[in-house]
Amino acid sequence: ETNSWVIGYERLDYPKAHSEVDNKLSWMLGLLDERYGNEAYYVHLIRNKDAVVRSWDCLWDHSFSNIRFFTEGVLSNVPGLLSQSDKIRAGEIHYDTVRANIELFLRDKKYVKTIYFEDIEVGFTQFWTEIEAEGDLVAALAEFKVKHNSGMTSDEVANKDREFQLDTQEKIFRKRIKEGDSFRIRFNLKCQYVLFKLSRLFVES
Repeated sequence: ETNSWVIGYERLDYPKAHSEVDNKLSWMLGLLDERYGNEAYYVHLIRNKDAVVRSWDCLWDHSFSNIRFFTEGVLSNVPGLLSQSDKIRAGEIHYDTVRANIELFLRDKKYVKTIYFEDIEVGFTQFWTEIEAEGDLVAALAEFKVKHNSGMTSDEVANKDREFQLDTQEKIFRKRIKEGDSFRIRFNLKCQYVLFKLSRLFVES
């Protein structure tokens, strides 16, 4: 996710011999085709559908959750009003939609490798060989055994996201204060910022 925060077409600017892993590129397939066409080597990493849907089910309260983006922005539904079965269904539709879009995008591409997450070591080794990669293959494969956030519950995700949102709000306050057009505006923002800090301390205590 090298350029995940970049706004503009520069988000797709990658240096030569660079490997990019960014699931949100699945929303930019048209631009990706215009930019790289048949010049790039595309890897489609596929994970078991049920496992993906279960994982997404823990991310409904996360600010940057793809399943929330899809449900609110594409399906025009409010996650908080959905039943649990509806949320699972939304996850299934999201999975099928993204996978179908990627397969359509790759249909006419020259260099394509499909790797299954459940057989990642075999697929990655084949990929490594095909691109004539250099380095320590054994060490690279060992990284797939390292699990990140595998045991997090929905509540833990929500707590982490709440902390992220508070940090973001604090950055917004500081930016607005710095860029305030007048002393009055900056003073009002500083007062709001102090109240925000006090309320945050109260919540965190």
